[in-house]
Amino acid sequence: MTKLLALASLILRNLSIPKKMLLLSVLLLAPLLIQTGLFIQRTNTDIDVVRTEKKGIEYNAELKNLLQLLPLYRDASYGLSQQRPEFLVRKQQLSQAVEAAVEKIDRIDWRLGKQLRISEHWIRIKSRWQILSNDSNTPAEKQFEEYSQLIEDLLATMVLVADNSGLVLDPNIETYYLMMLMVYEVPKMINTAQKLRGLSRAPDEDLNLFGEGALHIPTLIGLLREQQTQVIKMQSKVLQENPGLREKMGMQLEETLQHLAHFSSEMLREDAQRNGPERFKLASTTVDSLFQLYDLSAFELDALLEQQIVKLEVVRNSAVISITLCFLIGLYLFAGFYYSLVRDLTALVTASKRIGSGYIGHRIVMHGRDELNTVAKGFNDMAKALEESQHEVNEAYRKLERLTKSDPLTGLANRRFLDEVLAREWQRAIRNNSALSVLMLDIDHFKQFNDLYGHAAGDECLCKVASELGVIMKRGGDFVARYGGEEFIIISPETDIDQAAELALTVQKSIESLFVEHEGSATSKYVTVSIGVASMKPKKMDGTSKCLVEQADRALYKAKGAGRNCYVVEATSKGPQLVKKLYPNNGNGSAF
Repeated sequence: MTKLLALASLILRNLSIPKKMLLLSVLLLAPLLIQTGLFIQRTNTDIDVVRTEKKGIEYNAELKNLLQLLPLYRDASYGLSQQRPEFLVRKQQLSQAVEAAVEKIDRIDWRLGKQLRISEHWIRIKSRWQILSNDSNTPAEKQFEEYSQLIEDLLATMVLVADNSGLVLDPNIETYYLMMLMVYEVPKMINTAQKLRGLSRAPDEDLNLFGEGALHIPTLIGLLREQQTQVIKMQSKVLQENPGLREKMGMQLEETLQHLAHFSSEMLREDAQRNGPERFKLASTTVDSLFQLYDLSAFELDALLEQQIVKLEVVRNSAVISITLCFLIGLYLFAGFYYSLVRDLTALVTASKRIGSGYIGHRIVMHGRDELNTVAKGFNDMAKALEESQHEVNEAYRKLERLTKSDPLTGLANRRFLDEVLAREWQRAIRNNSALSVLMLDIDHFKQFNDLYGHAAGDECLCKVASELGVIMKRGGDFVARYGGEEFIIISPETDIDQAAELALTVQKSIESLFVEHEGSATSKYVTVSIGVASMKPKKMDGTSKCLVEQADRALYKAKGAGRNCYVVEATSKGPQLVKKLYPNNGNGSAF
């Protein structure tokens, strides 16, 4: 390994650190930039392909409009050739519509024809249309056949547009089946249905377009049903790959199939010769429904292609942003190398002086992993060992202090800490001549709770009550402690008797709203508490704070005697002998 690295080591050894950084940056970033450029180029190519597919859909939309008009014009021309003047107005109207459609295709061909390599085909179709529309000498049957061939060529042109625009070669499974449905299956059904309409009677006529037309009807009906089967199979694949289209396309397909079934049955009836106008109307409805299915397929395909473009653009833009950020970050790191080098050397000198003078809490902060970091690590390890020892001593002291002041189960203050806080608040109330209130809580029927659910559940219940008390007592100066067993005490400075009663009601409701089940309670099906409330403005002659706790304890005893799940208030200004304040039992208070 040493021999293999000898050449690289020799090259880098003679370079300064900035030159080493520059060389490594070039070697690392150059391949990344090249690969990113190739990726962006491929993505742009994919976007152009999808946009070309959208152009094919746009071009075919105009060809479809012409395809919708030409069979109607063909039928009207044939009717007029049979010396029926009522077809004259219809033919003139359709001629104008066809000319308008041709003009639209001319415009879109001017924009897209060259790119889609379709202009020559369109020019031939347009020329044949102009020749046929101005030809009055060709026999009617021959002219009908030429119009039919023109329609076939128009369908072939639509397929060619799809082929040249890349729709046929679309590798995306989400759009492939939808493309096949729009380009191949639905147009074939449209063509067959239009032929059947041509073989039916023209509107308000008893005219058959061919003397032997009835012989062709069963063949075309069979072909139409076969095409219908293919459309159903293709549609199921489309909906399988695109569940979001199930509602819209499923409804349209069902409606189209209903029209096709009715139309096929009507065309095969023995008395169909006597229902020409009705049959023609039904055929037109069926063809219109197929065109609606085509339009919906084209619309959804265009939307899916637009989604593909958006996804590809997001990928491309993400790649551009990523490589730009990488380049800027690399440049930033290279430029920052000089600053970090000077800063690290300065930090090393300063830290050495401070640690040498005995300040073990100082650390050398290095921003690299070079040789300077090795020097700094020795200093930091020495200071860290001393500091860890000091930290262990301090942490042990804090743990010991917490253990002496907190309840290990609930995390609340213990009775020892409670006595300290109560004595302090008592003296403060004397100095400020302010009220001091104490609430003593006891969980109702807690022994039965332990017997029924077990001590583990009892401990969990105590923790829930303690947690809820901690949530309620958020005011500065308020204090909550576990007094012992299932009893808790709340100290609330500067709180008079009315405020203390409101606080007791809030606590009582909050505990019951925890909805901790207690099937062994004779008071409620949930865990409840009884509360004794004592409040006074202490004076120096009133003795110690213990008298206030004793009052709260007596009030708690009375609350239990009143049926539990209630609170009792004792208020006094000169000792515990004065008892007043009545609270309704249904409001969770008791009178004593």
